Amino acid sequence: MSKETWAEISARRLSHCPVCKICHIRQATQLHHGIVWRMAKKKKWLDVEENGIELCNPCHDVAQNYDTAQMVWDINLKRYGAERMVAFVENLHLKIVPAWLSNKVKEILE
Repeated sequence: MSKETWAEISARRLSHCPVCKICHIRQATQLHHGIVWRMAKKKKWLDVEENGIELCNPCHDVAQNYDTAQMVWDINLKRYGAERMVAFVENLHLKIVPAWLSNKVKEILE
């Protein structure tokens, strides 16, 4: 089976989790790259479910920050488990993984 596109992951996640994970009020309409942001189209390796969080439009507009990234990590750690989230971080093709994210992985592996 081929790798799901971000659009396919988004459609599936939004159908399973229709409420915004930040405000918990409005309908989630977008899947946000929540842990590591996708600023360049070439970074397709960030288009994985472990990096996504369901948000409404107003919350998505303000979600690209450290607090949201940590919240997404915590939610997805509960959703997918430690092994899968550690594998996600280890598979990132980043020259520098953010220190907070490296520390989260170290905590799990200790």
